[in-house]
Amino acid sequence: MSRLLRLIRIGTLIIRT
Repeated sequence: MSRLLRLIRIGTLIIRT
């Protein structure tokens, strides 16, 4: 679950920036 959460957080960060 930790990897999935980290992946989503990185993805949102890239899409937001």
